[in-house]
Amino acid sequence: LPPPPLPPPSAPPVSPPVSPACCMAVTASCMACKNGVSLSAFCAAKPGHAGCTTAPLPRPAMPVHGGHLAHGLLLCLAWGLLFPSGAVTPRFWKARWPTTWLKVHKILNLSAVALTLIGVVVQIVATQRDGSPHFAHTHAILGLTLTVAVVLQPVYGYLRPPKKTSPGRRAQLPVRVQSPSTKRVAWKWSHML
Repeated sequence: LPPPPLPPPSAPPVSPPVSPACCMAVTASCMACKNGVSLSAFCAAKPGHAGCTTAPLPRPAMPVHGGHLAHGLLLCLAWGLLFPSGAVTPRFWKARWPTTWLKVHKILNLSAVALTLIGVVVQIVATQRDGSPHFAHTHAILGLTLTVAVVLQPVYGYLRPPKKTSPGRRAQLPVRVQSPSTKRVAWKWSHML
């Protein structure tokens, strides 16, 4: 019996030509050179590849326009100037201006609350105009939480317990001696937080 016929010789696998001038790194420029295409064509096909300058950002950058800028300025004024000034008013002005310190404290803090609310509304409108999701980032969630706390703070101040008078010393002193109640002390410490 004759031997079985041999299969026809197969051609060796053809690999893409590699130019000796191409580098061996996995960067976009080297890969473009190896594939025989331009860098812009390679990056257009694979925009996320390392070294493609045209690669889109993972999250679209938030456009900064008047609404976002106004939000930042209003809240910097409220939280950087008015709230701190209102917070130190009782500590440093109470002894010097015993009849007016509370009015100054209220005016500074209520102005800061108003600027905070305006700043939040401006940001919500700006976010709506951009088409971005509302309260989707940590900054926005913390801001919303602080806004709720800031709105509740004046209500909390209005509900402050009254001071109580010390009994038994009225006959000896022309002015009543005031000593804070336990509720008042607890309110004072929690109000400072």
